[in-house]
Amino acid sequence: QKRISYILKNNQFIRNYEPVKLSDELRPHLCKLQDVDELSRIILCEPSKFRELIESYENNYPNSINREEANSDKCDYLTLHSIFYKYGYDNPNFSKNRFIELLDIDTCPYCNRSYIYRLDKSKNIKPEIDHFYPKTIYPFLAASFYNLIPSCQTCNGFSGKGSRDTYKEKAVNPYLLNHDHFKFTYDLISMSLFNPISTKGSIKVRFEKRIEENDDLFKLSELYEKHEDHVLELIIKSQLQYSESYRKYLKKYDRLNFSDSEIDRLITGNYTNLDELHKRPLSKLYRDIVLELGLIKF
Repeated sequence: QKRISYILKNNQFIRNYEPVKLSDELRPHLCKLQDVDELSRIILCEPSKFRELIESYENNYPNSINREEANSDKCDYLTLHSIFYKYGYDNPNFSKNRFIELLDIDTCPYCNRSYIYRLDKSKNIKPEIDHFYPKTIYPFLAASFYNLIPSCQTCNGFSGKGSRDTYKEKAVNPYLLNHDHFKFTYDLISMSLFNPISTKGSIKVRFEKRIEENDDLFKLSELYEKHEDHVLELIIKSQLQYSESYRKYLKKYDRLNFSDSEIDRLITGNYTNLDELHKRPLSKLYRDIVLELGLIKF
């Protein structure tokens, strides 16, 4: 709010040693944003309301949206970028680490293939956070809680989502996804009887159900095809009747008291409870496949 008051008072702000004027069109909007409730409406906007909010800005403040690099010097865009990104999301008082701690998420909600942490230039462990609706296009969403998605470097990088326009591409925010939107299965192509565990190309991992826009955006189908070895090992476990004998052994073990879900994890090598899938990469793949194979039951 201090930044908003400053810009309203001076009718401009300085960016790269050059003044950026506050437009007459945007001034009434900034006046409204001085109200805590009005500002909170944007910061705490529910995921289901984001598209409606973007449409509102498109209709009322079209120069605040930047879909072309050549237009990134528009005054309205730069003003909102300064307020919500420079003095909002990028403010030193906003702790990214604390934000991630509160969310209690370890793996990327986009792909569930990787952890969300990286090393910065100083070798410090930092969380990777993506703006689902890119801040380079929609600066007014740069500090919105449900637009900040913990992610892996692949999904957040230029080879993944990058700055692609998720609004135009109709991708679904992870907060609006449920576990039924994506479901894995596999096709058995061939398997060597002599050494089945090292048979390359014997399994094709694919989606039985998927959100097409998200699959295309993050190249999920192509990436998960690289994880056939995980599925192959689970198939072998199911063929050897490994799970039932191991489960009986763990149940009888006197020194440790395992819960059913812990035994499932030891058998499969991953978390399989729906409320724990965020804890380890590939957990959704494991859950779907082991249920299909009958290694675990719910």
